[in-house]
Amino acid sequence: MKRVLVIGAWRSHVAGGCCAASVEALGEKAAPPDEECSRWAAVYLAVKKAVPIGVDVQLVDPRNSLFLIPAVYRDARRAGHHRIRAVAVAVRATTPQTLVVDGVVVARSVDLTPDQAVRLLPMHSPAR
Repeated sequence: MKRVLVIGAWRSHVAGGCCAASVEALGEKAAPPDEECSRWAAVYLAVKKAVPIGVDVQLVDPRNSLFLIPAVYRDARRAGHHRIRAVAVAVRATTPQTLVVDGVVVARSVDLTPDQAVRLLPMHSPAR
């Protein structure tokens, strides 16, 4: 296992963070994290704790297609998918509430609990 992407829930109606600049830079007030975002942060932390040291685990905004599509495409190609299938997997990875492991979508549009997310990982290791 090399990379696990936890694609969180939709956060707001305005852009926020990363390549889209910060909410404050757009003249909007930043909303405090809501319950759904906190749940996905808990999923991320549980997954990060469950995987071996050195595995790249990232919590990604589903709107960050600029990162998601090429990253998941490359991972899917490494996993043995043909080009067209890899494109399909990469596009599916932009769905909110999705878990992707090494280019394989293991859960899509599912409100996972931390325990469910860890059980979906292909291998488990002792906690870090």
